[in-house]
Amino acid sequence: MPWFIALLLTLSIGFSYSQNPTPREGKIGQEPKARPESSKQPAPADKRGTQHAPLVIEGFPAKDDPNRTKREQDERDHKAFYERWLTIWTGVLAGFTLLLVGVGAWQVFLFRSQLRLMRDAVDDGKKTAEAALESAEMGRVAAQTSRDEFIATHRPRIRVKHLWIESDILGSDEIKISLVVVNHGDTSARHIQGEISTAVVRSDSQLPPKPFFSGEMVFTADVGELPSGITLEFPHLTDHRILSTGDWTSVRMGTAFLYCYGYVDYLDAVGRLRRTTFCRVLRPTVSGAALSAKNARFSRLDIEDEDYEYQD
Repeated sequence: MPWFIALLLTLSIGFSYSQNPTPREGKIGQEPKARPESSKQPAPADKRGTQHAPLVIEGFPAKDDPNRTKREQDERDHKAFYERWLTIWTGVLAGFTLLLVGVGAWQVFLFRSQLRLMRDAVDDGKKTAEAALESAEMGRVAAQTSRDEFIATHRPRIRVKHLWIESDILGSDEIKISLVVVNHGDTSARHIQGEISTAVVRSDSQLPPKPFFSGEMVFTADVGELPSGITLEFPHLTDHRILSTGDWTSVRMGTAFLYCYGYVDYLDAVGRLRRTTFCRVLRPTVSGAALSAKNARFSRLDIEDEDYEYQD
């Protein structure tokens, strides 16, 4: 649009220069007219301003000059012609200016409308993204909940299957015990380890409320995983206890009891730590016989102690 306006201005200026008027005839080109002979006669006495002829201003009509009249008419025609075209092109320029203003206003309106639409689209996209994130988070939580429920119901479960004494309790030898566990859960148990300890408690007393473990007698399984239904044995476990003659006599006479307690730790499928604890008491298999590996075994308590026997 601007190049078209510039073209119109150029054409109008060129057209104005091509219509220059003819040069006027100045006073230089006119020849002096000869004075009439009557001007050589002596002028009568001028009585103006006297008592006979007071001051009078007399006007003389101008003599008609055909050339002058024609020039003035040509000037008026040229002036009217230029003014008419100047008015036309001024109107044209004003119209194009208004048109440019209208186009600019329309462009501003379109830009604001597009900006508003883009802003609305961005807001809608933001809301959609937030809804998608919220939905994804809800899905993740639901999946995690389902996984936790599945693992909670399909998890490994280790229980103590046997606890055997391997040595005679009378003498200078340490008490040695063999522990046998089995995984009766639905999935494999990993990183199995544990610890045992022994205690001699009088028959009129109870086990300590909190099991004591030194932390120095931890045993570890040789296998990385224990599948469901598989048994695992830990032989030759000891806490380095040696029974004195008095403790041995008290245990044999029934005035004291020899307890063996411990725990087995393992990991489930998601790496969650699980623990199984146990507690057994040594009882003779033959009444009145000496307590040894041949005629004594560890058996469950008559009343289960929740501090010593549980699974989590």
